[in-house]
Amino acid sequence: SEYTVPGFRRLPIQSDDRLQKSTVSQTMASETKKPINMDWVAAKYCPLSYFGPKDPHKGSEDAKAEYKGVTYYLTNADVVKMFQADPEKFLPQFGGYCAMGMAHGKLTPVSPDNYKIIDGKLYLFLGEPDTKAPFEKDQEKNLKTAIDNWTKGNYK
Repeated sequence: SEYTVPGFRRLPIQSDDRLQKSTVSQTMASETKKPINMDWVAAKYCPLSYFGPKDPHKGSEDAKAEYKGVTYYLTNADVVKMFQADPEKFLPQFGGYCAMGMAHGKLTPVSPDNYKIIDGKLYLFLGEPDTKAPFEKDQEKNLKTAIDNWTKGNYK
């Protein structure tokens, strides 16, 4: 029989229910760190501002939070607390790279004001040329392809 863990390859269950040490080491070694669009981070947009009633805006020098070695600029102390409680909920998908670019397997820069929230997740797009409109023409297919590319590391 087999046991599947999301994000990991299938591993056989040993008859004594212990995994061989080498199999576990290989699985852990195969994990790679995903890239982050530092140009978007450097633009200092508050990730939570994309989910509010107003347009996205830049964060404050006085309201910063670090997550996975990256400093994000937020709006105020209350927003810092919300971000620290669940950073992944607010950060853009695909490390802040363009969703349409990721559908084509490319780490494409973005325009911070060109975005879309889909199922509670933030997706950013290039503005010139606009990549959001073509993405939306076949959103379901493009989103699935982008997620597959990101998950499998099929991008450059």
